[in-house]
Amino acid sequence: MFASANVSLLLLFQSKPRANIFPLVLGAWKRFIRDERFVLVRADKGGKLVMWKRLNYLAEAARQLSDPTVYQELSRGEAFELYEASRRRTAELGDTLYEEGHITRPELDRLVQHVPRMPAVVFYPKIHQSPHPSTGTWRGRAVIAADNGPLKMLDVYISKWCSFLLSYLTDSVQNTAELIRSLEELSPLPSEAILFSVDVVSLYPSVPIEEGINLASWFYFERREKLVKIAKQKNLLPPPSAATFKKILRAILTSNVFHFRKERWFKQIKGVAMGSSISLFVASVYMYERSRNAGIARNPLPAQLLYLRRYIDDFVGIILGGGLPEVQALFSRVENEHIRLTFVVPPRGESLEALDLRLSIVDGRVVTKLYRKPTDGTRRFVHWRSAHPRALLASIPYAQFLRAKTNCTRDSDYQREVKSMIEIFRERGYPPRVLERAYTEAEKATRAELLKTRTAVHTDCVNFVTKYNAGSEHSVRRAAKESWTKFQQLNQCLPGALRVAFRCRESLGRLVVRELKGEIEKL
Repeated sequence: MFASANVSLLLLFQSKPRANIFPLVLGAWKRFIRDERFVLVRADKGGKLVMWKRLNYLAEAARQLSDPTVYQELSRGEAFELYEASRRRTAELGDTLYEEGHITRPELDRLVQHVPRMPAVVFYPKIHQSPHPSTGTWRGRAVIAADNGPLKMLDVYISKWCSFLLSYLTDSVQNTAELIRSLEELSPLPSEAILFSVDVVSLYPSVPIEEGINLASWFYFERREKLVKIAKQKNLLPPPSAATFKKILRAILTSNVFHFRKERWFKQIKGVAMGSSISLFVASVYMYERSRNAGIARNPLPAQLLYLRRYIDDFVGIILGGGLPEVQALFSRVENEHIRLTFVVPPRGESLEALDLRLSIVDGRVVTKLYRKPTDGTRRFVHWRSAHPRALLASIPYAQFLRAKTNCTRDSDYQREVKSMIEIFRERGYPPRVLERAYTEAEKATRAELLKTRTAVHTDCVNFVTKYNAGSEHSVRRAAKESWTKFQQLNQCLPGALRVAFRCRESLGRLVVRELKGEIEKL
């Protein structure tokens, strides 16, 4: 039972949660989000809350779901027949993993006993783009909310193994810090150097399923021995065989059955689903292979290209000014009947936005600073009086200051960002002493240290996870640790440390998601 370092203990008592909002206000919020005139939904980029006219939301959903090349509409009976087939397939694949020695018996039991739900599709408005010409309303990003679907546990299982392989995509970066490191390693650039970016239009729905399965499976097969070595180093059971991996991947990508507001049922027949964990790996490998076959993702780079990196479907590069037509011709080879590209070259002297960075070339070097999209709502930080542990709240300014220091080449840009964030934190109720302490601690870290590659540190402890309640935080911590001490007295083989962690209770935002899925309870 205690072999895993991520075990959740049962509470010996259940404390009564303290309400964070008056019932009258909660009832008003539920009525508000069910208003027949609009839907309340977070924007696709930045997380801002958007009031979308309900008729326009339904029209955009109908437009996308009516595409027979991507979605196949089913009857309710057909959908649940496929859904039950997915549950049976999950049990069969779980048995295979157990028989081949890739998972333990308790893991198999959890897989089989898991009670899933039919996934739903929701649409997030792309308010950063122009309206769709045929409907005059925002385009939406379709996300299949499969967090509790029948294949989700297998999806998470193979995605964890595949996360180790992302570093072998030689043209890609995994995060902003890696992009900055690669830019700072560049030799001084010639005066005619130009920044550019290339973006794939709607990559996830565009990946052909069979080609995606074959490419991802072959990539996994060629590098499985590296995963075997990682498993030995981390004292894990071996990764699944290439054949079993392909079976699991096929089951996940060909069984995307979902409902729209419990009114219509569909199966996705093209592309990988937004909301599936393995989709990132499949899409990344697909773009890597497309680029490699086009002669772009190779070493050394074509002569006209001074620098090129990719984050999933976003390319960032530097070219010699005169080589622009040739580079555009190179990228045109990536396009096919499924993939379309958008090529962006800012005017000389202007900056380029990539990930959460603003890039510019100054005196032969690439200078970076923090960039936020105009639709970014993340600067509305959690309020100081929110129902979260004080230590967690105090860590937010510190983390934001470190992010600004990491992303800003020049100290003047960093100080400007910090000053702006402090004003916002003050508006959100953060005490000056908390902000001062966060800034003092952030100043101790050098940018060079922040940009270093970090490896996960394994700690021999057990996690005790429960829902947070401000009224009983300290008593829960005390009771959990006292109980753990008694367990250790009975079993000397238990790890020496217990870590108490809290997860959020259901938020008001969850009610919005449930309404979009057609699952909110009636008042």
